[in-house]
Amino acid sequence: MKKILILSILLISILSFGQNFPGERTELLLNKKVKQKRSYLKFRKKFNKKTGKLKGNFLSDYKKLVGKTFTITNVYSVPELYKGSRISTNYVLELSNKEVGVIYYDYNAYDESEFDFEVIGGLNPPADFYCEKIEIKKDKFTGETKLYTPLVKGSISYVPCYFYFIKVIRGDKATIYMNIEQYARTVSVNKKGVYLLFDDGSKLSKDSEALDVKVDDSGNYYKYRAFFPLSESDISILTKKLITDDRLYIYDGTVSKDKAKEIQEYLKCLINK
Repeated sequence: MKKILILSILLISILSFGQNFPGERTELLLNKKVKQKRSYLKFRKKFNKKTGKLKGNFLSDYKKLVGKTFTITNVYSVPELYKGSRISTNYVLELSNKEVGVIYYDYNAYDESEFDFEVIGGLNPPADFYCEKIEIKKDKFTGETKLYTPLVKGSISYVPCYFYFIKVIRGDKATIYMNIEQYARTVSVNKKGVYLLFDDGSKLSKDSEALDVKVDDSGNYYKYRAFFPLSESDISILTKKLITDDRLYIYDGTVSKDKAKEIQEYLKCLINK
């Protein structure tokens, strides 16, 4: 009985570790306490629940909002607030604070970078939280199936890095590929080398992996990309250890703990699909 209890506590700890942004699973935010990290023009004093429109002046006073702790008392699904090139934001959060009162927040469920809060104690996502985000595509002509994980921005430095996995199933054979994109300020062509550091101090090295490089869309960085199959040994390491740093050739990135866990959970999902 004691072993079962310990395992249950560990499982809850793993699932809640660092998870801060629920995407469209807005029910996970209900009754959660959140701390305001930044102050953008996304807060309003009034909200018309019938029309789904935020009203009143923007609450943009940095000193009055930043660092405050709120309780999310309601989550409203509303009609599309934006049309055209931007994905619609279709949720409004109702927040309560004794000093500020009740205010409303324009929540974009599709862009984590716009989420202005730290969830105190983290979320408690269900077991399918990561796996439900896997995209599956099947080629009707070849019968080949590809499973894609979401793109995870791992970097906590000003120079970004990104990770995702693809599982390719051909008949009875399945191969999992890892994609790493590291941004840098300078250009180097025809270079090789992929290196990952882990939380226990160990390293995974792939000296012969070739790198692609091109100018990123903003024109401010060069994007180095490595795309390579994972061996059984690689998969074993990546599912047991958390990435802390990456290096493509000589260009480095640093990965936060919550993002490292997210990367790991997506890989575990692919293994079981």
